[in-house]
Amino acid sequence: MYRVLIIEDEILSRIGLRQLIPWEKYGFALLPDAADGEEALNRIREHRPDIILLDLNIPKIDGLRILRHLKDESTDCRVIVISCNEEFDMVKEAMKLGAYDYLRKLNLSSEELLGILKKCRQELRTGNDRDEKLSSFTFHEIRYDEILNPNGKDLFLNVGTYRTALCILPPEEIPDVSACRTARDAEKPTSGDPAYAAAEAAEKWSAEHSFYAAANASKKWFAEHYTEYMQIIKGHRLCCFLFERHFSREFFLQLHQELTDYLPGKVYFGIHESVMGNTEAVNRAIVLAEQILVIRYYDEEQKLCYFPEKIALKEHSPKGTRLLLDSLKEAVETFSGKESEAVIRQILSTIRTDPYIHINVLRRIFMDMLGIYSMTAQKLNGAIEEIRVRGNNCHYQRLMMMGSLNLIEGWFLEFQDIFYRHFFVAYKCSRSDLLKSIFSYIDSHLTTQVHLSEAAKETGVSNAYLSTVFKKEMGVNFIEYVNQRKVALAKQMLEEGKLVYEVSDVLGFENCTYFSKVFKKYEGISPDGYKRKE
Repeated sequence: MYRVLIIEDEILSRIGLRQLIPWEKYGFALLPDAADGEEALNRIREHRPDIILLDLNIPKIDGLRILRHLKDESTDCRVIVISCNEEFDMVKEAMKLGAYDYLRKLNLSSEELLGILKKCRQELRTGNDRDEKLSSFTFHEIRYDEILNPNGKDLFLNVGTYRTALCILPPEEIPDVSACRTARDAEKPTSGDPAYAAAEAAEKWSAEHSFYAAANASKKWFAEHYTEYMQIIKGHRLCCFLFERHFSREFFLQLHQELTDYLPGKVYFGIHESVMGNTEAVNRAIVLAEQILVIRYYDEEQKLCYFPEKIALKEHSPKGTRLLLDSLKEAVETFSGKESEAVIRQILSTIRTDPYIHINVLRRIFMDMLGIYSMTAQKLNGAIEEIRVRGNNCHYQRLMMMGSLNLIEGWFLEFQDIFYRHFFVAYKCSRSDLLKSIFSYIDSHLTTQVHLSEAAKETGVSNAYLSTVFKKEMGVNFIEYVNQRKVALAKQMLEEGKLVYEVSDVLGFENCTYFSKVFKKYEGISPDGYKRKE
């Protein structure tokens, strides 16, 4: 039996971990839990666990100090960090201190935990033999800028030449930003809104998490196969490695399968093989291997690519791009959603059928596309930064960072839907003084009982004419639109903590019963149910 110690201050989390898998069935014996750092050190000294599940945020002595203690004492055990999204900087520090791996506390599955435990068990079984074999190997890493300006660091220390450069491009994950509700996407963003802040943090976590997970998993694979490497640290997008020897394609296929099983999404490998005896040759090799970025940008199915030479990239836009951009401009300016969606798909289809165009050329096309929406928003006295897509309103920067045509197409289609919803009323008002007056009346009377007859009187038209015009222009009748606006405002007030009867009174409903009926019609849930869900 391999001894496992759980170090976690939250009792429900400890119980959850204990119940997540049948420990004894798989050869693990759970030790008495530790609820704080002091208990943890006592348990470690007393029981000498083989595996530790460690929460970093524990009282008295935190998780990082425990890791330092284990490192200083040369304690032979595997430490699996249990982390939350907001602890990513601590997780990085933990990995530097020797943590074996980490698990995300939220939605941790039994399969994920068991998979890592089995790897620990296998390594513990063969640990002594492997440690003896690895003792003759040295592992290095160097920053890319130190290759150009060594400052005393020698890339070729104890290495005559390198023969293989590998660039691993981890999945470009899209974070789950369900906290950013569709209804809020249609409104102006509120600075400091925790839902948006959480989404932006999730996006940053997603990118760096994917990089570090791929790098750490790869290094473990190299260690298990007694393979020396030099890691080139060059940002958090590509994991770059140099090796002294060539490897079979089967070697890389096995590593690729390992990472594919471990990471969510598609993993791409770029490989260059040549004799690299100086920094110039190394730089050229990395540049060639990095061309895997182009392959992933086009969402190619082949995910393991050898690059003996540079890919011939076209420096011009696909034929017909200007006409397509003109068509998109016309569709956006007239708020023709189906037409603009068709043009977006056509632009991306044209790009895909004309590979390989330089990524910077494609980015300019996407900037031009986004610029069409920006100019339309400005004409409506607005800005595209008023809306958020997946919790982010830095749309130009987001497009520049995306590394896949599939992701870009999906983003544009989502963006335009939010854009049309957000600016639809402003667009209608720009075309009709009557509608402008009607919306002004609705906005100023939203917290009262709004009647079509009063709105008609205020705007100087008959009830029938107002009803006909409104239905034709907005696609819904007057009262239905008012109720939709009231429900959107009601949701915001409920989220702020107001009681159902208070919201009903503020919004001018006859009584709570009628308010609940209207709310459920549009949301499919009662106000009380919505509030509980929050």
